[in-house]
Amino acid sequence: MGDVEVSSLSVQNAMEEEKESTLNEETPDVMARENAAANREDGTAASNDVDMHDSSEESETDEEEERKIREGFIVDDDEDEDNIHDASDRHRKKRKKRSMHSHEEEVLDQEDLELLMENTGVSTNTGSTKLKRLVRAREQEEDLENIFSDDAEAENEEEETSRRRGGIADEFADFIEQDEFEGEERVDEEREVSKTNEPVHPEALGISDEDYLQVYEVFGDGTDYAFALEDEDVEEETQEQVSLKTIFEPSELKDKLLTEEDEIIRITDEPERMQLYFKCDRNATDDDLNTQAHWIFKQMVQSRLDISEELRPAYVNCILRVLHFFIKDSYEVPFVWHHRRDYLVYHDREKGTIVPMLNQNDLWRIFFSCSTYYFLIHKKKELEKLCNAIGIQDEFFSSALDDIVDSPFFDITDSFEFANDLTEYLHFFYSEQIRDHFSLMGNGLRRPHVSKYAFYEKTRKSSLYNLVKAFGITATHYGLNLIQEEKLYPVEDPAVPPRVLAEQYVTEELKDVDHVLSRARRIFAEEIFHEPQFRRHFRVKLLTLAKVDIVRTQKGLRKIDEDHPFYKFKYLKDQNLLHIDPVLFLQMLKAEEEGLIKINIKFFELQDDNFKSMLDFMTSDNCSDVAKAWNEQREMVLRDVLDRTTQYMPALIKEMCRSNHLNELGMLCRNQLYNKLDQAPYKPSGKNYELGTIPTVVAVSNGQGGPSDAVLCVYVNDLGEPEETLKLTDFHDPTNQVMFAEFIEKVKPEVIGVSGMSVSANRVKLNVTTALQSKDPVDVIMVNDEVARIYTNSERAAEELPALPSLGRYCVALARYVQHPLLEYAALGRDIMSLSFHKWQHLLPQEMLWRYLESALVDVSNLVGIDINEAVNNKYEASILPYISGLGPRKAQALLKKIAAHGGRLDTRSDLITKTILTGKIFINCASFLYIPNEDLPKMDILDSTRIHNEDYELARKMASDALELDEEDIEEYESQKGVVYHLITSNEVDKLDDLVLEEYADQLEREFHHLKRNTLERIRRELKDPYGERRNLFHILTPSEIFLMLTGIELTDLPPNTIVPVNVKRVTSRYVAVKLDCGIDGNITAEEVSDDHIPPPQLLQTGQTVEAVILTLDEVNFTAELSMRPYAIRTASETSKYSFSAWDWDFEAEKRDKEKMLAETQAEQRAARVIKHPLFKNLNAAQAEAALAGMQRGDVIIRPSSKGPDHIVITWKVADNLYQHVDVLEMNKENEFSVGQRLIITGRHEKMNYEYSDLDELIVSHIKAIARKLDEMCMNEKFRKGSREDTERWLTSYSEANPKRSCYAFCFDEEHPGYVLLCFKANRSSPVHAWPVKVIPNAFFLHGNVYANMTALCNGFKLIYAARSKGAKRP
Repeated sequence: MGDVEVSSLSVQNAMEEEKESTLNEETPDVMARENAAANREDGTAASNDVDMHDSSEESETDEEEERKIREGFIVDDDEDEDNIHDASDRHRKKRKKRSMHSHEEEVLDQEDLELLMENTGVSTNTGSTKLKRLVRAREQEEDLENIFSDDAEAENEEEETSRRRGGIADEFADFIEQDEFEGEERVDEEREVSKTNEPVHPEALGISDEDYLQVYEVFGDGTDYAFALEDEDVEEETQEQVSLKTIFEPSELKDKLLTEEDEIIRITDEPERMQLYFKCDRNATDDDLNTQAHWIFKQMVQSRLDISEELRPAYVNCILRVLHFFIKDSYEVPFVWHHRRDYLVYHDREKGTIVPMLNQNDLWRIFFSCSTYYFLIHKKKELEKLCNAIGIQDEFFSSALDDIVDSPFFDITDSFEFANDLTEYLHFFYSEQIRDHFSLMGNGLRRPHVSKYAFYEKTRKSSLYNLVKAFGITATHYGLNLIQEEKLYPVEDPAVPPRVLAEQYVTEELKDVDHVLSRARRIFAEEIFHEPQFRRHFRVKLLTLAKVDIVRTQKGLRKIDEDHPFYKFKYLKDQNLLHIDPVLFLQMLKAEEEGLIKINIKFFELQDDNFKSMLDFMTSDNCSDVAKAWNEQREMVLRDVLDRTTQYMPALIKEMCRSNHLNELGMLCRNQLYNKLDQAPYKPSGKNYELGTIPTVVAVSNGQGGPSDAVLCVYVNDLGEPEETLKLTDFHDPTNQVMFAEFIEKVKPEVIGVSGMSVSANRVKLNVTTALQSKDPVDVIMVNDEVARIYTNSERAAEELPALPSLGRYCVALARYVQHPLLEYAALGRDIMSLSFHKWQHLLPQEMLWRYLESALVDVSNLVGIDINEAVNNKYEASILPYISGLGPRKAQALLKKIAAHGGRLDTRSDLITKTILTGKIFINCASFLYIPNEDLPKMDILDSTRIHNEDYELARKMASDALELDEEDIEEYESQKGVVYHLITSNEVDKLDDLVLEEYADQLEREFHHLKRNTLERIRRELKDPYGERRNLFHILTPSEIFLMLTGIELTDLPPNTIVPVNVKRVTSRYVAVKLDCGIDGNITAEEVSDDHIPPPQLLQTGQTVEAVILTLDEVNFTAELSMRPYAIRTASETSKYSFSAWDWDFEAEKRDKEKMLAETQAEQRAARVIKHPLFKNLNAAQAEAALAGMQRGDVIIRPSSKGPDHIVITWKVADNLYQHVDVLEMNKENEFSVGQRLIITGRHEKMNYEYSDLDELIVSHIKAIARKLDEMCMNEKFRKGSREDTERWLTSYSEANPKRSCYAFCFDEEHPGYVLLCFKANRSSPVHAWPVKVIPNAFFLHGNVYANMTALCNGFKLIYAARSKGAKRP
């Protein structure tokens, strides 16, 4: 490698043109040599790659190996051209796709370089001094030795050649050294141009070298910009195909619905919402659908108490038909509701009555349940597949699989839990077969190879399992007895007592009969525990009989006061689980997540009738002594099973309840939004307008309602566009009121809408009414502004109304709400989730909330329909298009683009199909909800302006011709002139439709075509009489309570009489005191209600003062309140609870005890404030100190006063997140009452020693910080577990299950006693989890009277203590 190195780029640049001509003259012999050279080159590259990964030093490289590697670069003369060809070809590819490919450097020795120079006609001077050149490494494959080579002969002849121009050396060529960087294509190409030029000789031009040099310095050699010309070709070759991925970030593509997944949804002939939310088996058989219908019925029947027992088969049949529409026909909910209504009712032909069976809420429940059922069936099939794969024959398991969906229970979550039970059953009884199966498959087993059930596998193979069988009943038979509540499988007693039978199984491991029986009971109990039918029975019992108690945590005691929303269940007790309100239970779960309470689910006591009934199904009915002895053993087994089951079942029950209750809360939100959407545009009184006509509106608002805020009036026409505005600085001024009246007279609105963001908006409405008293009456209403508040500062508002201020945009949104509430809500998109539909809707996951809200938007949007031609040009009108049946945001977007591409309008609905704008299924779903107004066009079909579906057009024409009593000739004549229906509607003869007996039509259609069309015929008649008439309810006028909530943000129920509220004094007189509540309500306190001693108000109060008062009465219409400040009234109100509970469900004793404790602490904290000159001293109480430390680190401290008196202080310090210790410090040798004691003592009760310090700084450093350091050491130890004690115990239990022969232990924080940690341990699989408290003291740990300096010593000490106690327990 001592020869001069030149990169393939340099060689190729110098030789490119000559090489082209040389390659054209190649012979077959040369081509053969080229192949040989390529083979040697590959070997060279491989050698370089080996060197690249060699970790040895250069100086230690074997010389012989270097020689062999060097020989790989030596080629004969005949191969030079081949190498040039190869290098040039690689460089050309590199220039075309430099960003995608990289090529290894070619290294040539001196002889190769000279030969190349001769072939190109460039003179070489082998004896000249060579320029040492530094070549930057481009590829990882380049030898490291070459990069850092200091060879004295590294100067290159090519560098000299590259500085020539026509045979003249350029003395400035090496003034700026040209480094090669991978991204600098232009530099490379400039060199390439300079090196590939034909040589120019001055003598050929008839000038001297000196003259040519001067010309060259001024004009160059004509190749300075050649790279630019070449760039054009290169860019065309190297330009990558532009795609959306190269323009937008992935997140942007997702937001704009431009991902590949979005495109698949867009082009698939399936309704968009079904692709997103609806999972089903399209190949399901009729039997499958029937099973699914019964499963869904069991989930829904509880919410439809109006369905009698005799109607339940009809109810199931309706569900079955709906499933067929959804799964087989891909009909969406709106289509089924509007065009298949006849299948949602029960027609009692004997009684001649029609009973509605399914409503819209039911259809959506079925829609969402289908996906749940699909996943359940998928899980069932996976279990079947696994069962078949391992080749087991288990009749119980096979029959139990059908019970997953054919359950006698009504809970969806129970089906999933039963499927999980079967999975556990399979892995418990057949773990070895499953493990072997996956091993043979080569996929590896997800579960550990040493199964957690290995112990039971071993026992079932041993002779001891015969003793388990001697219990006389299997776990499976016991579970079936329970689930059927009948003793289908009787219990058989062995001939000998259990102790006698156990003697033959005594071994070295099981040393006596007691150990043998204990082992047998353990195995039998484990089998029952994993028995699916037993678990299902136990869940049902627990749900039916369980009682709920609320246990307050220390954090909850302080945080949940009477004003807290969780106070209503703070002291609940003995509540029946099934009777708790679903939303209330979700709040309980939320409080438990926040660490404020613990939900204690209690099951029946083991001695009561429920336990006895469960025991009866596994005990013998014999009365012999042997039978009694075996029954005692069986009772012990059942107790063990119930002990274990009651430990894990409550958490499972909570999650089951959470799942069900979230769906109920979602349905409440859906119904609330539906009611808000289901209102037509406001219909002005006194106007003979058709319902649905858009009125003109003047919106009036004072915004935030501050003293200096002006009132803005905006006139909005019936197209939703603002035309006129008026700004009034003081609406109380009569002059401004006159200006307002003139403005109203000018624009002549049909309704005036008033709203605002404060109580002052109510006064604005009064001023509006006053200003228009002498004018023509105009409706003045208060408008719901929840949509306007979001719209005001949105990007959409800035885009649509750039010239208006934010208050002007707010007014426009108010006016549009009056004109079209549905469009205003729909235009919000997903921002609609920020509106309030239920006080506790934030407990719902966002996606779940959106699905329920979207369903309401879908229902009302399809009820209203959309003018598709208007939607093409009006983005505001098109906002409901994504909610049309069959469509969604992606398909709606594509629909508008395709219509625009076909001229921007449709003449008929059929254009959607004939012009391939929509696919078949989508057209069927959305056709009737896209209407085309009658514009008297040649191709126009008047039925396209109705809600009648295309599939029913012939029925409509038949009804029209029958109503007009036309014969076939008349029908043909009318059809040639826009049709019979057009004539019926335009000739005002639609009343003749009432003479038709539609029942006969319906019976004929059902008899001849098996189509149920009774409701459809009624719908057609209604549409022919009133094409696309308004079907929504009247515009909702806000009630006083709704106005109160909108302007104050507080519900009336939150301000009942006797509520204590803070008020701000605005005016004080001798007769009354004017105050204002925080919510903006004006309050009045008479002089008699100021004090009990009849002291004049001016002597007690002053303006601006904030005091407490009690609400006596509240006027929600005028936003005023009467209050009292009398101490007696306040004291009485504070003693009166907001909630009324009975002694049966409220723990009054605990409430009283906690109140007395909190009162004592509060009184102590309200003593004279103490001041200590220390930077860490704060005059805070315990809760305030914890809040101040929340964002700090472990070991941070706050010094605060103590409630124990002036000779105590408290050090509050942060132990961990949400965990704080309050250390009481006794002060001794105080100079005076206000100084800090010279001796500061902390009493260690458990370690029976005191810690004494001379000042606060020493105490903090030597005590608090020392403890914090030991806690850090504890947390860094591998045995420490984050989380609560329950989490740690669950981990220990899981570990013990997986390792039944091993003991285990772990540390965790003691949340009940900050400053302590718990040492939790489990001796073996069957033993319970024990916990020993470990106190962290300065620089040590304290456990059971022993002090340990570090974690190692603590762990060893624990083991010694436990071993000693175990030995002591075993002694006789």
